[in-house]
Amino acid sequence: MYLYQQKNTTQLELNRGTGFTLLELLVVMSLVSLLAVIAAPSYNNMRKNVALDTQRQEIVSALRTAQQRSIASRGFEPHGIHFGTDSFSMFSPSYSTTFELQGDIEFIDGENSDVIFDRLTGEADIPNQVIVSVGYDDGIKRAITISESGAISSL
Repeated sequence: MYLYQQKNTTQLELNRGTGFTLLELLVVMSLVSLLAVIAAPSYNNMRKNVALDTQRQEIVSALRTAQQRSIASRGFEPHGIHFGTDSFSMFSPSYSTTFELQGDIEFIDGENSDVIFDRLTGEADIPNQVIVSVGYDDGIKRAITISESGAISSL
């Protein structure tokens, strides 16, 4: 009988070492929480950058569309873009289409200005150049430059 009890005790001791203690689980959960706290701001900045790049591309596309419509003399009239505070509009004397900026994005520079492209040449009817910036209050922004010659570039 003594050998039987000793065998059960040894098996109990083996089973006792095959799990995680509460302390080990708490340490792992603390490390995972710490990594999440560190990664959250980076993820938020990445999300803002992607949204800004998408918005910038939409504005550049609208500018180029308005310029191409002017060069093609569509409707025999010039076409342009109006920049509001939280939207921009593609227009000509016969139509206007408004596009809202996404989420918290707003025009930082160049709001309430117009860029009108000349018929046939596509040159911008502006003195020197216009810089339009879209961004957030915290300083993340993207710039779009329209030169007098009609060249459109974005940074």
